[in-house]
Amino acid sequence: MVKLAKELDLSAKFKWVETLDMSSHVLELENAHDDLKREVAFYNQTLASVKDAKDRLLKEKIPYKRPEDYFAEMLKSDAHMARVKDKLIFEQKKMNAVEERKKSQAHKKVAKELQSQKVKERLKEKNDTLDAVKQWKKRKNTNAASAVGGVDDDESFEQMLEGAGSSSKRPRGNDDKKSGDRNNRDKKNFKREAHNKKFGSGGKTKLSHKKNDKKSTNDFSSFSRGRNNEGVGKRGKGGKPPAAKSRPGKVSRGKSVQKRGRK
Repeated sequence: MVKLAKELDLSAKFKWVETLDMSSHVLELENAHDDLKREVAFYNQTLASVKDAKDRLLKEKIPYKRPEDYFAEMLKSDAHMARVKDKLIFEQKKMNAVEERKKSQAHKKVAKELQSQKVKERLKEKNDTLDAVKQWKKRKNTNAASAVGGVDDDESFEQMLEGAGSSSKRPRGNDDKKSGDRNNRDKKNFKREAHNKKFGSGGKTKLSHKKNDKKSTNDFSSFSRGRNNEGVGKRGKGGKPPAAKSRPGKVSRGKSVQKRGRK
């Protein structure tokens, strides 16, 4: 051990400023198994050695602080740091793409569930309607008192279809609002009554009444003979155009040609 200690002793070969070796007093702990006290003792021993080394550097006038304009070369080159930066950016983009893919898959899953739910609702509505039709047919066959194709059968069939349709549809929250509107419609609107009394209540007008009946066919009070005969026989006013002159015969045309030749 002594031989190894002498080999490790560099004080004879180098100056102290080259090694900065410091020795401190031996630690004496009451309980070496107490971790907290042991770590505090190590810290105090190291701090005392640093203070002693600082005092020795100041005594020998050796600077120990780095100047403000000191430029320390980095261990890694700029090209290496650029590659590191590119790799970090690539990893960030990759993480963002994964997040976007997860969001898109979640949206597609929700849309697929909604579509499947709608298909199930439509299928349930169809099955309810078919069941209602089957029940109505069975009731119609078993009920001998009801007439075939009667009003009672049609009404019961419509009621059954309405019941099947309403059971498959989801309830809405505006039923109270609709009932309130219906009650308001049942009340009298005095403003509307006064308006109808002054200007009329609308409905059928004079021109919208039926005219092609027996009474209107035999009524000639609105017929004007002069107005209906106006323009008869005149061209361009709806009448028959005057007759054109007839073409002369072949003999007459020959005579006229001979007369022209003599002249």
